[in-house]
Amino acid sequence: MRLKLYLIFKRDGSVIYGSNDEVLTQVRTSQDGKLKISKEGNHLLQNEDGVAISGDVRNSWAGVSTLQALFIQEHNAVCDALKVCV
Repeated sequence: MRLKLYLIFKRDGSVIYGSNDEVLTQVRTSQDGKLKISKEGNHLLQNEDGVAISGDVRNSWAGVSTLQALFIQEHNAVCDALKVCV
């Protein structure tokens, strides 16, 4: 079972940050190291085609999108904390 979970769940961050420079540029705000998320901060932004702006858009299941939004919120919170420390 452990092997199956490892194969299913990527631990490299590409689901959030993307796996190439093009996607990385699309998900970043270019301000303070933050990633793009809705103004309310609780869901992923969508492009003009209605596809979520995120590192991995192959699976738009609500659970995956929710986890992606949660990790983006945490990423941005760390950016805020680091900005205060520096």
